[in-house]
Amino acid sequence: MAMCKECGSVVGAMDIQNGICTMCIENGVIAEPEVNNPVIKKDMPLVNYGNPFSFKNRSGRMDYLVYGTLLPYSLFGLYVYVSLMLKIGSSLLPLVLLFSLFIAIAATVRRIRDTQNSVMLIVILSLIPYVNFITMLYLLFVPSKYSKK
Repeated sequence: MAMCKECGSVVGAMDIQNGICTMCIENGVIAEPEVNNPVIKKDMPLVNYGNPFSFKNRSGRMDYLVYGTLLPYSLFGLYVYVSLMLKIGSSLLPLVLLFSLFIAIAATVRRIRDTQNSVMLIVILSLIPYVNFITMLYLLFVPSKYSKK
C-alpha cells in the first residue's frame, strides 16, 4: 500500500509510480523522478571505513570506536602480554607505541572532521590528563553533523 503525493489516495504498490497513482497520471499529472535528495549532498565527504592509516575524509562513531580506542589499546595489550610471556620485545616497545598512537590520532582527526569541530582544540584537549577521557567520550557519543538529525 502506498499514498499518492498528488491526490492523497491510498493505492496498491503496483498502481503507483514515483509517488503518484495511475489515476492522477491518466489525468495528466507528470510523474517525474525525484532529482534533489536532501539526504545526499554532493560536497559531503565519504566515510573512510577500512583504512586506519588515512587522515583524509571523515569517520563515524563506530569507526572511531574501533580504530581510535579498541585497536590501539588491544595492540599495546597484546604486546605487553607477549613480552611478559616470552620475556622478549623490550626494543619493540617504541615501535608498537608509535604504531598504536598513529592509528589513534588518524581516527581521532577523521572523527573530529565528522563532528565539524576544531581539530587543534580536540587534539590539545586529548593531551591533558583526565580531560582526554572526557574528550574521547564526547567523540564517541556526539552525532555526526552530516546526518539527518
